Amino acid sequence: MSVTSGAVRLSTKNKIGLALAVLLALADVLGVLAIPALAASGEPGPPPEVMIACGVLGVITLVAVVYTVRSTSRVGARITCASRILSALTSIPAFFVADVPAELVVLAAAGIVLTLISVFLVLARPAASPN
Repeated sequence: MSVTSGAVRLSTKNKIGLALAVLLALADVLGVLAIPALAASGEPGPPPEVMIACGVLGVITLVAVVYTVRSTSRVGARITCASRILSALTSIPAFFVADVPAELVVLAAAGIVLTLISVFLVLARPAASPN
């Protein structure tokens, strides 16, 4: 039994999904910079541990996207999706914890929806490589 690794290239859907994943990852990484401001203001928000975890997941996403684009690896695409899904899961408590401001709940919902769209697009069947 032989295994052939046919070359694939990213489709437009894949590229749009990866771009969306990059935007979400940048938001996660930049969110880490807001930790001191949130602590000083005393306003409600996610715990610093969650924001740091999201920042780490954002960095993982960025590295995986670069790897995926350079190598057209489906493994890189799966890592990108896994890190985005884990990051989205960190926002679920916003729907169940009391006294979460409405705008944070809306941002959490938007982040989850955008993550699902990104995952769908990244995992779409890539374009076949011309022979």
